Amino acid sequence: VSTDGHRLSLCTRKVPGVHETLKRSVIMPRKGLGELRRMLDDGEGDVQLGFRESHAVAKRGNVSLVMRLIDGRFPDYKQVVPQVADRKVKIARSVIMESLKRVSLVSSDRSNSVRLELTKDLLRVSSQNPDMGEASEEIPVDYSGPDLKIGFNARYVMDALSAITADPVQLEFNDELSPGILRPADDLSYTCVVMPMRI
Repeated sequence: VSTDGHRLSLCTRKVPGVHETLKRSVIMPRKGLGELRRMLDDGEGDVQLGFRESHAVAKRGNVSLVMRLIDGRFPDYKQVVPQVADRKVKIARSVIMESLKRVSLVSSDRSNSVRLELTKDLLRVSSQNPDMGEASEEIPVDYSGPDLKIGFNARYVMDALSAITADPVQLEFNDELSPGILRPADDLSYTCVVMPMRI
């Protein structure tokens, strides 16, 4: 689980070769995770990962990486992830991604806000900027639930979509004040939660 307060990413995977469970959750630093990713990308073979009181240790061959864990308690992410969504829509990942890229070109640089409007069989993606005008695109979708207008930071939504390789993706919403959920339509092992914006 990772979060920056505006968005949250949750990934669940079965890992073979786990010899013992953690006594408590651990918080790993972003910089350390970047180095661990580089270690995973650069070599071949399995990486051994272990935890001590205040450190994480990764080892592959003759290369070892030690990172200091962050003290404190991770936020209770289960309270942030909505368990039930009233409005769900499946859409091709590339279609929503390209639409967000185009429409966000005219959004304000600071907020990067876009509006998603969900109506019967239609998803409208729009943004406006007093200095540059407005942009809007309509995407046909299979949807028959209640109408919804909700705003998001386009960059956050595109980052979440970039992390998903499956197609189609599923967008889930409750109301304009509740977090939006993005996940692969047929895979519950990855969930991304994005907090809405007032627009």
